[in-house]
Order: sequence, then structure tokens, then C-alpha cells
Amino acid sequence: MSDTKNVKLAHHSDVLGMSWYVMSVLTFIVTLCAGAASLEFFSFDRVPYHILLFSICISPHFLFQKKSEKTRLLVIFGLAYYLIFGAYDYFSLFLASTPNKLMQVSNIQRLALSDFLIASGIALVILGFLCSTFLFTTKQSGVLCIDWAYKTQTLVAIISWTIGYSSTVFIQLIYGKTQMSTSIFSHLIANLWFLDMIGGVWLIYIFIRKYKPRLIGLLLFFIVVMEFILGFIGDSKELSFRMPIFLLLGLFFLNGRINKKILLFLALCMVPYFAIFGEYRLYMLQMKDLSRVDAAAELHTSFNKLRKNLDKKEDLFLTTALGILNRIDGRKYVDIIAAQVDKNVPYQEGETLMLLFYSFIPKTLWSDKPQTSIGQLMNREFKLSASPLTFVPPTQLGELYWNYGVSGAMIGMFFIGILLGSINSLYALYPIPSSGKFIIVLAAAYELCLRFESGIASQYGSFFRICFIVFILHFTLKILKQNKAMSPPVYSEKIQ
Repeated sequence: MSDTKNVKLAHHSDVLGMSWYVMSVLTFIVTLCAGAASLEFFSFDRVPYHILLFSICISPHFLFQKKSEKTRLLVIFGLAYYLIFGAYDYFSLFLASTPNKLMQVSNIQRLALSDFLIASGIALVILGFLCSTFLFTTKQSGVLCIDWAYKTQTLVAIISWTIGYSSTVFIQLIYGKTQMSTSIFSHLIANLWFLDMIGGVWLIYIFIRKYKPRLIGLLLFFIVVMEFILGFIGDSKELSFRMPIFLLLGLFFLNGRINKKILLFLALCMVPYFAIFGEYRLYMLQMKDLSRVDAAAELHTSFNKLRKNLDKKEDLFLTTALGILNRIDGRKYVDIIAAQVDKNVPYQEGETLMLLFYSFIPKTLWSDKPQTSIGQLMNREFKLSASPLTFVPPTQLGELYWNYGVSGAMIGMFFIGILLGSINSLYALYPIPSSGKFIIVLAAAYELCLRFESGIASQYGSFFRICFIVFILHFTLKILKQNKAMSPPVYSEKIQ
């Protein structure tokens, strides 16, 4: 009877998921066509591409309901992928006085290659993810399966965050990340700042697991406020919102649902923050040419000037919201790369991919080590900005094509799917989670999915460093023979 009931529930879940999927796609089609019909010079040959991209990107969320625990990392990747390659085009129909130029192009041949790369890229990631999930169906990694006593975890998490935050303050305000010397101290600081993220995510795990929720909740609130302030002063929008994003991801991975209140809070806070931050950066850091510390010290005296500058701008909310989407839009860069590589710009033939391996060599041993971020390289090669110091994100898809063309992009995206699927399976948070697995999965969601617009070397280098530090902390606690919070699950049995 129980098996029959489980089969019926699974069938009902599949039908419900398919129904929501069809409704979501139909709603998207109606709104897309309605927005397009209200504009002049809109090219309707762009509509099929956007429908296809949206349909593929949201499919993991709706079509794998009965196996949702096994595909949550893929769901995050699909949503991030559409945010990077489709959201600006779509929302520009409703928020902008004139839509994105790509939505007005009538010559479909110019965009055919970019369309193909983007649509097939997400399809191959899904295929690779499902293949790896099938391979690791019956076994998870036994490493990091232990969940230590929560008192011990809380202490280690607080120490980790304190060390990491201090290192971040040093890099953002005192020394500057791009000015780090070749000394051993600088190399140590550059790696210790990952403890900021690890400690914060660790506390999020303890909070979600309901260990002293009031105390841990207050600690998390303090961390969010401190990182928000440091992000603003230190000229890093990412740092200001990173912990709330991790909380949102953590609740999704452990509970299976996106917390709409936190999502709405982030959306409402980001728009005014970006507006104020943009004016602050322009006036204080560029026009007055102040250091970050000096600019923060003078903020109270220049507040009225900033407010007056903001008051002069029309439709501030809409223009800022569209500016945020435009900033994370990676479609335009893939179009530039696809149009110019092998014509005006040569293939990299693996050079930028090798930066991932170079990134693990300390500057102490290699004083002329190239930067792992290829943003400046892309800016110079494609002549996108008058300043050679400007960073232009190529997206990982664009970087793969820049190295080996269509075949490189397709094979690379398939292997990205395999890697994400392997991480999701080997360090799955079911049936029993642990703090180590939680940190690794959230690091993969953030560094490899949400930050897909950046280069491969910088993001994968950061992810592997985080994993290394997590393993070091785990084995240190194991050597010290700390008490366990619960018995580890039996991984030899097939997970239902």
C-alpha cells in the first residue's frame, strides 16, 4: 500500500510540475509578445529565441519535482543563466524608453551564432548534470559527512569569520586587492579572506538547523550589517549583499523553497543602494579622487551634495533597476566575442584557461604571475574602453568560445554540467546534511552559478580554495576528536 501511495504522489508531483511549467511558459510568451507589440521597430524574429531560452532555463525547477533534492544546484544555475543572458532583453521592453538594441535587430544572421551558443550551452549543462547525477545515484562522498557538535561549530565559525573579515578590511581599505605585493604575508591575507564567507555561511547553517536561533540570528544580523557597511565603503557591491544571498540559497537547499520575503527585501534594497552607491563612487572616488578610507570619512560632509545629485535624476528607480540588469547582462559580450573572434581578435587556444592552474602558484614564487581575472584582457583585446584598467566580464560561455570556438564552448558547457552534478550528488544535503557539505554546495551555487558572468580561472580558483579550507577545518576538528552532533548517514544504501 505504501509503495502504491508513493507512486501516486510521485505521479501527482510530475503532473503538477508540468502544469506549472506550461503556465509559466505561456505567461512569458503572452507578456513578451504584449511588450513587443507596444514598441515600434521591434523585430519579432527575436521572440522564438527568448521563448526557447526561458523554457530551457526554468525546466529544472518544474520538471524534476520528485527528484528536487538532486537538482537544486541545477535550478540555481538555470535561473542565474537566464538572469545573465535573457532578463535584460525581456525587462527592457517594459522599463526602458527604448528596448535593448538586440531586441530591434532584424538581421537574424548576425545573432544566429550567439543565439546558438547560449541556447545550446544551457541545454548541454542540463545534459551533463543529469549524466553525472545518474552516475552518482547510489553513493555519496563519505568525506565531510560528520556534523560536529553545534557549540564547537559556532566557535569555529565565529573565529573563521573574524579572521576573514579582518583580512577583507585589510584588502579593501588598507592595501587594495590589485596592489598586493609578492610577500608571504600578502599571499596569506589573500587566502584568509575566504574565511569571511566560510564563517558566515557556517553560521547560516547553524541558524537554519535551529541551534540557539536567537543568538545565532543576532550574530548573523551583526555580520550582515558589518559586511554591508564594508561593501559600501570598500567599493564592493557584491560584498554588501553576499550574506543575505547566502541565507536565501541556504534556505532553498535545505528546505526546498525560495524565501520570497528575503528575495523581495533584496530586490527593494538593491535599487536604492545601487543608485546611492553609483553617485558616491562617481563623486567621492572619481571626481574628488579620494581613497576609500578618506571618502568614507568625508561622507557625512558630502551627503547633501549626493542627495541633490540624486534628486536631479528623473525616473531614478526605473533607470537604476534597468541599470542593474544591464550591468549583469552577459548577452552583449557573447555577441561581441562571437562576432570578432577569428576575424579581428585571435583565439586564445587555452591561454586564459591555463590561468586557473597558474592561480595556485604564490606570487612569492612567481613575481610576474598574470592576473587570474581576464576582464582587463578582454577590454584591451576587443578595444571596449578607453581605459585599459576597465574590467569587462566575458562570461564563462564567452571565454570558452574565445579559446576554442564552437566545439570548445559546447564541450566546456557539458563538462560544467558534469562538475555541478557531481558536486550536487557527492555533497548532497540529503538525507542528513552537514556543515562541510553545506558550505561546499553553497560555494558552488555562488561562485560557479550566480557568478557565471565572470571568468573561469577567477571563479573556479576561488571555489577550489574554499573547498581546500573547508577540508582543512574538517580534518583539524577530526584530529582534535571533537564530539559529533549526530551519527553520519549510511551512504551504501540507495537514496530515495
